[in-house]
Amino acid sequence: MKRKFIALIKLVGLGVLVTVLVCVGQLLQLQNSVNDIRYAAIEEWKEENPGKTDVADLYIKDCIENERTIKEVAMSSEGSSALPLSQIECSIDTGAKDLFQYIYSRTRPLKSAAFPLSLL
Repeated sequence: MKRKFIALIKLVGLGVLVTVLVCVGQLLQLQNSVNDIRYAAIEEWKEENPGKTDVADLYIKDCIENERTIKEVAMSSEGSSALPLSQIECSIDTGAKDLFQYIYSRTRPLKSAAFPLSLL
């Protein structure tokens, strides 16, 4: 009886581990898909707005690759730290709000996850 219980615990543990690994894999795939579509949307926007390619390049550099931080330093109990800007705040700061809206309209449909994550 005790061996059956231990075998059942091992089986349940294995099932939980597999489920967690599948969920993590799907989250990473969703993130990769969003990033791919984001860069494709930026390229489309650059083609539609040839005079603003410098704005798109600045947006990529500052808002996506480097994740700009707020210049004011927030004081906390641990010391000082810079707060990250959201994508919309960074797009406004770099003059790329219309680019951000274009990207958002392209990536918005991907915000739902596939099965089994859709059950959560």
